[in-house]
Amino acid sequence: MLEQLKYVNHLGEVIEFGKKGTFANSNDLRDYEWTYDSSRNRAENFRKGVVSKTIPIVISAANKKKCTDIKNRLYEVCEKDIIAEKKGRLYIGDYYLECYVFSSAKSNYLDVATSMNLSLKVVTDGGRWMKEELHNYKHVPDEFIEGKGYEYCYEYDYNSISDNISKLEVDDFRSCDFVLSIHSGAVNPVIYVDNHYYSVRCVVGDGDKIVINSAELTITLVKADGTQENMFRYRDKQSDVFEKISPGNHRVMWNGSFDFDLSVIHERGEPKWT
Repeated sequence: MLEQLKYVNHLGEVIEFGKKGTFANSNDLRDYEWTYDSSRNRAENFRKGVVSKTIPIVISAANKKKCTDIKNRLYEVCEKDIIAEKKGRLYIGDYYLECYVFSSAKSNYLDVATSMNLSLKVVTDGGRWMKEELHNYKHVPDEFIEGKGYEYCYEYDYNSISDNISKLEVDDFRSCDFVLSIHSGAVNPVIYVDNHYYSVRCVVGDGDKIVINSAELTITLVKADGTQENMFRYRDKQSDVFEKISPGNHRVMWNGSFDFDLSVIHERGEPKWT
């Protein structure tokens, strides 16, 4: 049984292993190992550094030209990431590993013009397999309710509160990083997840969005023309805007005047078996 993999470079170009003449055999992508310190007969300070993996590949095509085209495209799609120093993504199912393809060793390419065996090596920071789970939250125009009470005690003072209360389920065994994108129409946006709120003191103009990335500790205003501005200094310092979201069921609340997207990042040392 062949491995079903997909590599997507930073430009969005895709190599699918398991179809179109490119096939992946058994490999060590699912293997992992922690580094640790040993002190006083105890293992401690577990961590992961730079990790490399090896993928045996078989290229097989109907004729020489197709085989040649596959070889060249495989090289070019992977090499563009090296040149730009921007990671691609290697997918197993819904999980991806951010990595570079940094080595390719060939064999038997002179035996048959329509096939070749090769071994690809990828390198990654920490060996983290991630899955993004996107949740969309929509505003309700002109449906504001004054002074509505809630079963939670919220510290933030709203002048007007909408009926926008939604849910969020985080199915994981650890707290998750996230990417929060707040769209145009938001003025000093505040979003509650249970009793914790995320807030940036700014106005989000038409076509703009604020992007909060908890893993990278960044807050960026992405303008309609594509330009970006660092908004880190405008974060609300009374509540940690980068606090990870814990597992379980949560209540989400905001004043309903804007849309936002919340991408929860699930992280594992190996892709989830399905």
